[in-house]
Amino acid sequence: MSELSSSTSLWHPGEPFVEPFREPGPSEFTLHFANTVWNGAYDQEHPFVALDASLAAVRTPNTTPTAVAILDLDDMVSNLGGGLRQLMYPAGDDDPEHFTHDYGQDMFFSDTALEPKYSMIRLIKQWGLEAVREIAAIRSMVESWRQAGVFVAFITSAIPGAELDHVNFIAEHFNQACDGVLITSGHYLVADKGEAAKRLVDFLDVKAGTPVVHLDDLTHNTTKVRTALQAHDRELCVGSFQHVFEGGRHSGADPGAIHGPTPLATFEAANLFLETALNRRLHISWPLLRQALEARLAEEQSPDALVSVF
Repeated sequence: MSELSSSTSLWHPGEPFVEPFREPGPSEFTLHFANTVWNGAYDQEHPFVALDASLAAVRTPNTTPTAVAILDLDDMVSNLGGGLRQLMYPAGDDDPEHFTHDYGQDMFFSDTALEPKYSMIRLIKQWGLEAVREIAAIRSMVESWRQAGVFVAFITSAIPGAELDHVNFIAEHFNQACDGVLITSGHYLVADKGEAAKRLVDFLDVKAGTPVVHLDDLTHNTTKVRTALQAHDRELCVGSFQHVFEGGRHSGADPGAIHGPTPLATFEAANLFLETALNRRLHISWPLLRQALEARLAEEQSPDALVSVF
């Protein structure tokens, strides 16, 4: 085995771990979303805009949305905690899908040690953030929402230097199935998710009473968004949906939100809310579809047909 060259440096736990990073500007961010999530193939008459020079990319709708769905990214459609643990425990026996609000849990750094934590998060997001195991079913549901005229956008926080990687994740798992993304955490003019949600609704110019669902895992986000939207002069029909998980460390449940034990269960609760508000079926999940097919075949008294279907 050849020796390492003198220019090679190894990092060891306990040593400072800081990677260089760069933050994109508003125009770069918006263009990156249009070119990756929509592959540059979008209606030029309804472009993506940045919303007052913030880090955002929002499609200009050609019709008024029937409803609005606001999604979080980490711990809703991605598994950041599990990805971090796999770096430290690549052959671990625990469930790789490990949701937590304490990213330093059982790690070599504490959650309050921002430099190593942020550097590890950038590394995870740059080289492949894991999606939740139910991502295919979630994407199918989101596609059904959009076909029904629901405007779907991510409002998500991002550490400095990870903004474009958030877009890359959306491009991989929601390609041409997402209408926008707004980055918070003090980026330009969008300080928190409540402000971002209000700005999005104002831009969309939705009708009075429009249903709006917000899906997140953090109580301070669900409460801020719900408070901002319920105070809106359009008298919106607002629903908060929170992924409350076990096995990791959850910061607490929002009593004003509907809770789901998994990301998919949280999305299914939001889907039921939208179906009730819009008075129409939007999406049939695979378990429900199987039940319907089994009931139909049972009525026809054809057990052999059931085998042929499944």
